Order: sequence, then structure tokens, then C-alpha cells
Amino acid sequence: MHVFKKSSLAAAFGVIFLAGTSFGAEYQITDPQLLAELELQPTPGYELTLGQAIAEAEARNLAIQAAKLEIDRADARLAQAWGLVMPMLSAGLNAIHADKADVVDFGESMAAGLGPILESVGIELPPMEPNPTVVRRQDTVTGQITAALSVINVKNWFTISAARKGLDVTRLSIESVRQQLLVGVAQAYYMALMSKNLVDMQITQVKSAAHHLDFATKRYESGAGLKIEVARAQTDLADARQQLLSARLAFDSARDALGVLTGNAGLPMPVATDELPMPAGSDDELVSWAHKHRLDLAVGEASILLAKRQYNAAWAGFLPTFDMAWQGSYQFTEPSALGAQDRARWNLVFNLNIPIFQYFTIGALKEAKVSTRIAQLKLEDQKQNIGAEVRQARRDHQTALASAELAGQQVLLAREVMELAQTAYEAGAGSSLEVTDARRTVAAAEVNLMARQLQVQISRLVLHRALGTEIKELIPN
Repeated sequence: MHVFKKSSLAAAFGVIFLAGTSFGAEYQITDPQLLAELELQPTPGYELTLGQAIAEAEARNLAIQAAKLEIDRADARLAQAWGLVMPMLSAGLNAIHADKADVVDFGESMAAGLGPILESVGIELPPMEPNPTVVRRQDTVTGQITAALSVINVKNWFTISAARKGLDVTRLSIESVRQQLLVGVAQAYYMALMSKNLVDMQITQVKSAAHHLDFATKRYESGAGLKIEVARAQTDLADARQQLLSARLAFDSARDALGVLTGNAGLPMPVATDELPMPAGSDDELVSWAHKHRLDLAVGEASILLAKRQYNAAWAGFLPTFDMAWQGSYQFTEPSALGAQDRARWNLVFNLNIPIFQYFTIGALKEAKVSTRIAQLKLEDQKQNIGAEVRQARRDHQTALASAELAGQQVLLAREVMELAQTAYEAGAGSSLEVTDARRTVAAAEVNLMARQLQVQISRLVLHRALGTEIKELIPN
């Protein structure tokens, strides 16, 4: 069973950062300009925990909102599929204006047609009165209402089934995209938090460099030191101030990126929260968990079912269909004299269609069969790669943990060396160059530790993502 456990490594790192550099922490800066730089507050912004960042991104992130609209699109396609079997009702109005009315005089026609024949046998046709009859009027206005229903059409029902499964595939795909975007939000949060810690570390480095410059200046003024020691200390302080400026700019950039992902204007201020729990269990247990919870596998399985239903819809194109329709009409103008005088008429129409040869359906059947096989192969490939993906993610996380632990030890050692170098320098047994080198070593070690800590959190996110864990379930309340 997949369980989580807390890591004590972060607590140890917190002790390392709280310990700080005693050399810089005990010194009180008197330079107003430098003091103003150190007391400069970051750009104002609202505090944001990891849980709040995830919640706000889910509610406001435009990419997530756009992805969710794909579900509405798939639902609309399902509605269109249902329209294939629903009754259809339509109405129309026809208005015809002919160049002239069609009129036939049956008396004149009869005299012209039968007169010669009767005269040839000695029969005289009596005179007939003219009787003009309107066969088609010059103006005709007719309204129609048609109700049609597909009574038997197996293909339509298979199409509905495929559309319903397509909606399921879309929902699973969007959920996978949502979780991936939320992982990106968590990564941005940790990046902003590391940038915040980096600013605090650089402030400590500036204080340390200022203390070193003050001591080197006093030694030089008392005649116990050299001018080059003051120049080195000044260069060291200028470099530390430049690093602090860069760290503050990087912090604002990281906050800006976090604000964009959470859908909020301004620069949020990340607030440290409990770290994410570590997945526990053997490799086989974690792989088994991933097989049950990975959304991409669920998408793959649903895609196979979708392809099979599309295949069924394709071969159903060879089956007969039976439709019926009711047609009603009403003639608003006067009916013609020839024919029934009823203005309202209706017809009931039955249509049986038996496909004999449809090459297009044959092609659609082949395409659906290939699509099914492609979906099956993709799912098999995903299942084969999940084991390696989970094991690699776990190895990367273990490597990140070990690297972070070593980086923490390097910070402690570098600080110890710096204190020894500073003590020797103050006692006149060491040089300022040794202090400068030791300070730079401490700065590099602390930056490396922060990078390793960030890598621990990122690799843990990647591992949880490989396991298919919902990130919201990992965040403490």
C-alpha cells in the first residue's frame, strides 16, 4: 500500500540557516547607505502558502480554465450525436409567381380532338360552351411542416456510444493536464521560496563583508594592516552588494511567475509551509500504486474503448436503416380548379434504405481498426515504461536527498573554516585573503545548499507525479 512519511532533512537544514554566520550577525552596520540597502523591503505582496497557491491556480489559472472548456466541447459533441436519433421538425413557406396562369378549355379541346373523328363517320358534334379551367394559378403560396424520425439506425446509436466515451476521454485528459499544471505551480512556489531564502543569505553575506571591511580599515589605520587588505575587503563588499541586488531581482521575477500561474495580479509573497511527504514503500509497491492511479493509463484504456466504439459505428454503416416522416401542407391561395379543393393535406412517408456497396464505409472501417491498434500499442508502451519511470524518479529523489545532506555538511565546514580564518586574521596570524576566500566559499556552499534543497522538492514532485498522486492530497491543511 502506498503511504507517505515526513522527512527530517528540512529541519536539519533549518538549523543550518538559523545558525547563520556569527561573524556577520554580531556586527552592527553604521554606514547609512549600506544600512538602507539592507533594510530595503521587498515589493509588497499578499502572503501565499503552497496550499493557497494550488487552490488559486485551480480557480483562476487561464490555462486550466481553457482546458476545462474542452469538456464542454466534448459534451456538445455528445449532444450532436444524440441529435441523430431525435425527431426533427421543420417548417417552410413557398411562394411561386409564374409568368402566367395555366388555363385549359376542355370544351374547345374536345371539339378540336373529337370533331374530325366524328365527322368522318357522319356524326356531327353538337356545339359546346367554352369551359376554361385553371390548372395552375399564377400566384401560389403554400406552407409545409415536416416531422422526421430515424426508427432503426444502428450506426447512430454506436455513434452516440462513441461520443459518450469521447467525453470520458476528454475528462480524464483534462484532469491529467490540470494535475500537471498544478505541479508546475508547486515548482514555481518552491522556486520563489528559495529565492526568498537566497535574499536573506545574501544580506548575511553583506553584513559579513562589511564587518570584514571595518576590521581591515581599523587595522590599516592603526598601522597593523596593509592597504591591499582594505582594497580586498572593499571589493568583497561590492561583490556581496551586487549579489544581493541580483538576488532581490530574481526574487521579484520568481514571485511574478508565481502570480501569473495562480491567476493573480501583483507579486505574491511565498510563506514556508510543511514540506510534502515522501512516498514510502518498495519499488514494486510504488509501481503497483502507479498502475492503479496514473491518469495517463486511464486515458489510454478509455481511448481503446473509444476506438472500438468508433469501429462499431463504422461497420454499422453496412446495416439497413428505416426512417419515417409526416408531412403536412396548407395552401394559403385559392386551389386550382383541377384536383382536390382541400387546402390542408398530409402524407406519411416510410423509407427503407439497404446499403449494397459503400467504399467510403470500407475505408472508415479500416481507419477505425488501425486507430484501435494504435491505442492498444500506446497503452502497452505506457505500462512498460511506468516501472522505469517510477524507479528513475525515486533514484533521482534519493540522489537529491543525499546531495542536499552533503551540501549541508559543506556549509557547516565552510562556516567553521571562515570562523577560523577570521579569528586568525583578528589575532594577526592570518591574512585578509584567507578571510575573503573563506567568505566566498561559504557563499558558494550556501547557494549550493539552497539549490540542492530546491532539487529535493522538485524531484519529490516529479516522483509523486510519476506515481499519479493528486497533489492536493499531499498539501497539509
